[in-house]
Amino acid sequence: MNKIRFEIEKKTIIRKTPEEWNELNLDQLLFVAPRVMFVNKSLRIKRDILYYFLKMKENNLQEMNKSQEDGLLASLDFLFKSPQLTKNLIPVIKIGKIKLIGPADEIKNITVSQFAFADKFMGDFLKTKEEKYLNLLLGTLYLERGNKFKKENVEIIAKHINKLSLDKRLAMLAFFIGCRSKISEANKDIFKQGNKAKKGKTGWLGFFYELAGPKIGTYNDVADMNFFEMLGIMRKINEDAREATKQNKRRF
Repeated sequence: MNKIRFEIEKKTIIRKTPEEWNELNLDQLLFVAPRVMFVNKSLRIKRDILYYFLKMKENNLQEMNKSQEDGLLASLDFLFKSPQLTKNLIPVIKIGKIKLIGPADEIKNITVSQFAFADKFMGDFLKTKEEKYLNLLLGTLYLERGNKFKKENVEIIAKHINKLSLDKRLAMLAFFIGCRSKISEANKDIFKQGNKAKKGKTGWLGFFYELAGPKIGTYNDVADMNFFEMLGIMRKINEDAREATKQNKRRF
C-alpha cells in the first residue's frame, strides 16, 4: 500500500492507497472497474479515482501542491494496464433464491472445460463488447453449490447473471482476466500452442481433448480435469518432446 502524508489548511492528512490490483478492497474494485475497463486513461478519471481512494473532496485536494498531486496520480497508472487481479472479491453471488459460487483465488479450482468456454466468451466480449458474452463468461465461472460445470447450464445461469449491476460484472471480468494473464505468463509455451489452436475451428477444447487417451482418460475425463493438472501434463509433454528432439539431433 502507498502511505500518503500531506498538509491541508495546516492539518496533516495521512491516507493509504492501493498500489496493485490485489490490494483493492471490494468497494474500491466496484468503483474502479467501470472506470478503467475499456476506457482510455484521462486526467478526469484518474482524479475521480484518487479522490475516492483518499476519501476527500476535490476542493480539498486543490490545495495540494502540483508535484504531490502529479505523483499521486502517477501511482494509479497500474489500474489502466491489463488487470492483475487474482483474488476473487466476489466469491458468492445471490440473485433472488439463486446462490452461485465463484472460482477460488487464481481460479485454482477451475476445470479444463470451464477454462476453455470462459476463454472463448472472454474473447467474444472483448471483441464485440456485447454484454451477452460477458454474461456467458460469468455463467461459465459461477455455479450453483455442489454442481459440476455443464455447458448446457451456462445460458441459464447467464440469464441470472444479467440481473447484476454492470460494475459488479466488470469487476468479475477483471478477476478472470487477471488470473488468465498470470497463468499465461507462467505457461507461455502452452498458451502459444493454445492460441494457434484457437485460430482453428476447435479452439482450446479441441486442443485439450486431443490429449484424451489411455494415459489421461476419456473425452469427459479431460473436460472435468482440474485445469492446473492439465497444464502440468502439457508441460511434461512439451519437456519430453524437447528432450526427444535433442536425442534425435545427437544421433545424427
